[in-house]
This record gives sequence, C-alpha cells and structure tokens, in this order.
Amino acid sequence: MSSANRVHSAYRLELAKDEGAKALLWTGGLILLLSVLNVVLARHGVDTVDAVHLGVVALFLFGSFVASRPSTPPGLVPWIVGAAAVVMVLSLQWEVWSDPTALGAAYVLIAMLAFAPFILDVRAVLAAQVPMVIGYLLAASQLDEAGVVNWIIAGMAAILLGLVILRVRLQSIDDLADAMARSRADATRDPLTGTLNRRGIEERVPDLVALALRREESVFAVFVDIDGLKAANDQFGHEFGDEVIRAVADAVRVTVRAGDLVGRWGGDEFIVIGMGDPLPTEQLMDRLRNRLEHSGIEKGRWPGTVSVGSAIGHAEGFDFDRLIATADADMYERRRLRRLG
Repeated sequence: MSSANRVHSAYRLELAKDEGAKALLWTGGLILLLSVLNVVLARHGVDTVDAVHLGVVALFLFGSFVASRPSTPPGLVPWIVGAAAVVMVLSLQWEVWSDPTALGAAYVLIAMLAFAPFILDVRAVLAAQVPMVIGYLLAASQLDEAGVVNWIIAGMAAILLGLVILRVRLQSIDDLADAMARSRADATRDPLTGTLNRRGIEERVPDLVALALRREESVFAVFVDIDGLKAANDQFGHEFGDEVIRAVADAVRVTVRAGDLVGRWGGDEFIVIGMGDPLPTEQLMDRLRNRLEHSGIEKGRWPGTVSVGSAIGHAEGFDFDRLIATADADMYERRRLRRLG
C-alpha cells in the first residue's frame, strides 16, 4: 500500500469510527421517536411491529456504545454500522411483506439509500447490500403485480445511488486527508531547505528516543552553524544567503545517516539528532567542507566553512534541551579554539 493510500485509509477509518457511532445513536433515537408517535397517534397499544422497532432501537444504541468505545478497532466500526443497517432494512422489508403498502416500500428505499454514505468502507457496504437486495426482491413481490417491476427498478436505483454518493464522499474525504497531510508537512518543514524545522524535530524526537530505549542505544545531537552567513547576506544580498543555506542543508543531508533527523534550528543553524554514536566531529566537519567545496558557490563570496559541535546523552531520562545546549556549547568552543589556532 502506498503512503497516500495509507493516509486515506487511516483518515477514512478515523472518520468512520466517529460518524458511525453518531449515526447509530441518532438513527436509533429517530426510530424511537417515530415509534412513539405511531403508538400515540394510532391510539393503540404496542403491537408486534412496534416491538420490532424497539428491538432495532436497542440494537442501534448498543452498536453506538460499542462503536464509540476507544478499545473498539476503527476497522470494525463500518461492519457494526453495516450490520445494524441490515437489521433495520430487513425489519422494514418484513413489514412490507406482512402488509404490502407503497408507503412501507418507500421507507425501505429511503433506508437502503441512506445507509451507504455513513459506512465509509466499500467492502462493508457491498456485504450489507446482499441481504438487503434479497429481502427487497421478496418484499417487492408482495406489492401489486402491475407496479412490482417499477418497485424493483426503484430498489436497484436506490442501491446504485447510495454507492454513487459513497464514492463521491470517499473522494472528498481523500482530498481532505491529502490537504491535511500537506498542511502537517508544511507545519513541520522548513520551506527554504526542505529539512525539518524546529517543530518537526521536536515532534519526532520522542519516537527516536523510544526506539533508542528499546535498542539500548544512546542519543546524540550535532549542531552545525554556518560561518560568515551574516557577512555574505550583508554584502551580496539575502538571495545569495539563501543559496548558501540550501547548500549547507544539502551537505548535511548527504553526510549524515539515513535514519538521522535533520532540521534547520535557526537562521544559520542546523541540527542532527540520531541514535548510537555520531561521526567524530572533525571527520564530520571535513566531510561537510568537502561537500561544500563542490556546491558551486563562489569562495570569494563565502568561505564555504561551517562550525560543528556534538553531544551524546542517554535515552533513559532523556533531556532534549540539555543535549542541544551541550552540542551548541561544544560547537562554540571548537570555533573559538579554531580561530585561536
């Protein structure tokens, strides 16, 4: 399954779980209200039909309770809603079978049409439609012979229209999921370099630390500061400064390991967070300088150097701010010593 399909599936199930529980609750309440009105207006006691309706109400309310529980897997909810819809539709079809009326058949058509868009799982919808179609054909056979064909056609139209509405709704949901994914990515990515921004790093560090704990490894931070960026900006403009920043970002990305987190921490600062032991600081600095020498940036405008510092911390009792501060201090100390030398 592709990344986009996983995003779509996860968002569909998340929405189906929320909507499914609400749809069962509200539909159960509506059936209860109509049943009470029927008893009051008809001025008769509770008969077999009313008892069936109350049973359906109890099923819907129980289904809503189960669907809304945090422990219920989201993938199960569409099947719960589908099963409840089948029971409701079959009960309406039984009424038409027992007392064939055009009004009863109309209620069946409405129910067959309305349930599909709330399930948000094509497999569950198709599975639910099988008993519905069989029941409808049997119920329609009890209607007047002259109009039975029209009723059957109307039933098939209701089924197909429900699928069309479901398809349109799923496409809208997928489009919304894509937009939300892009929005989340934009919120955690630096637009200039494509690396993570500070928020993106902070959001991903807990997962990396948890993995380091399971593997019993340490966590390291590497601080990379661009030398002379302010002077380059002042003399050659911010467009050139942006070119330098992008070049450093590319150099950092290709130098560190694939699983390391790389982010732009500030205007001229980058940070790398990873597990285990980092490359020796001097070796990492040499690799970055070598990469920057081939970046195409004129050395007369920018010296092509960066300052690097690092720190290692334990995953157990991890203190992110302290690790960053230690790496930052190490970077400044190495820069000071380099300038003195």
